[in-house]
Amino acid sequence: MEAQSQLAQLVTQTFGSGSSGISSLVDLGITIGSNDQLAFNETTLQNALQANPASVASFFTTAKTGFATVAQTALNAITAPQTGSFSVASDTLNDSITNYQNRITELNQILTDQENQLSQTFANLETNLAKMQAQQQYVGLIAQDSPSNSNSSSSSSSSSSSSSSKVA
Repeated sequence: MEAQSQLAQLVTQTFGSGSSGISSLVDLGITIGSNDQLAFNETTLQNALQANPASVASFFTTAKTGFATVAQTALNAITAPQTGSFSVASDTLNDSITNYQNRITELNQILTDQENQLSQTFANLETNLAKMQAQQQYVGLIAQDSPSNSNSSSSSSSSSSSSSSKVA
């Protein structure tokens, strides 16, 4: 945004004394439109060139105060390798990218740690479930072989044998 405002200022800024009638780009038909783009009115430029071509040339070429010199200085400030608006914006974006990449790395590590923890928890649950199933089978075997079941079965079978012998 800083570069944009500096460039916009070049369009509206006055240069020189203005005694020649041409003191800004607006006087030559160059303005900033509603969409922040340069607009050009050819008729205004043609009229200025016909009325006073020397003033138009002076507007651009006057040393130290002419448009060309001031514009060059402004563009140099915008594009300076270490301090220019573009360099500062680029450095800021690069810092943001680095910060985002570091955060992504941190979040990926957190996700990996959680995945490992959940996988370990699942493995432990599977192991415990297998142990419990084995214990259940063992208890089932014990229940089948217990003396109370043997006595009940044998007494049931002896009672049914004795009942059937009484009936006969």
